[in-house]
Amino acid sequence: MTLASSTSFTEPNHMEEFLASEGNGSISREVITVASGQNLKAGQPLQLSSGKAVAATGTVNTAGAIVTPVAGILAQDADASASGANADIPGVPYIARLAEVVDSLVVYNGVGTTQKNAIKADLLRLLIVQR
Repeated sequence: MTLASSTSFTEPNHMEEFLASEGNGSISREVITVASGQNLKAGQPLQLSSGKAVAATGTVNTAGAIVTPVAGILAQDADASASGANADIPGVPYIARLAEVVDSLVVYNGVGTTQKNAIKADLLRLLIVQR
């Protein structure tokens, strides 16, 4: 008898898997419009650009302070990578305040250690604590 070879799969993170706890009711959540050109993942820190969500860069000034404040952490994937005026995605939920998140599941695409630390510090300002 011959056994068939098995194929392994890597399961991606699920929506809100990064979230350890949040405040009662909807106190921790808001909705936002994701800007066109952005392909954001659940657990990705956000900042605002022209009132719309983009990936947080964590850019710091010469004094070490974050240049653009973090707005929160995206609660679900949002692919607005298409371009054009109608490519924005409105009504996307995000964690805006008062929550605990799993540090290893927060998504920091393309940022260095300094920027990551600046984002983490600014999340604390929103009472979003990484564990």
